[in-house]
Amino acid sequence: MNQDALELFFGTVRQSTGPNDHPATPTFLQNYKLLSIYSVIKPPKTGNCQVLNSEVPKISIDDIKNIYDTDDVSERVKNIEALKLKLSNCMDNEDWEADSIFEDHNYFKSPTVDCVVFNKATF
Repeated sequence: MNQDALELFFGTVRQSTGPNDHPATPTFLQNYKLLSIYSVIKPPKTGNCQVLNSEVPKISIDDIKNIYDTDDVSERVKNIEALKLKLSNCMDNEDWEADSIFEDHNYFKSPTVDCVVFNKATF
C-alpha cells in the first residue's frame, strides 16, 4: 500500500498553517475544511466559464447603518434619499422580491484590525 497521497495531504495541511509545523487539532481541522472546499470555490483559470448573473445586491445593511451612524442631519438626509432612490429603482423593475433586494448579512465580516486585536488579546 502506497502512502504518498496521505503524506502529500498532511504536508499540504502543514504548509497551509505557515510557520506552525505542528498544528493543534482545531487548527488542523480548520485547515482541512478550508482546503477541502478550496477547489470548489476557486474559479477556474481557463475554460469557457462566465458569470451569468453579475448583478450585485441593491441594498446592503451598510446602507441602512449609514443612516444612523452620522450625527450630521444633512448627511443623514442624503443617505435616506439615496436609499429611497435605490428602492424606487427596484420598484420600477417590477420583477423584484425582498430576498433579491437585500444583501445577506455582512456583520460577520470583521475588519483585519479587529481580528489582530482579538488574536493578540487572547494571549
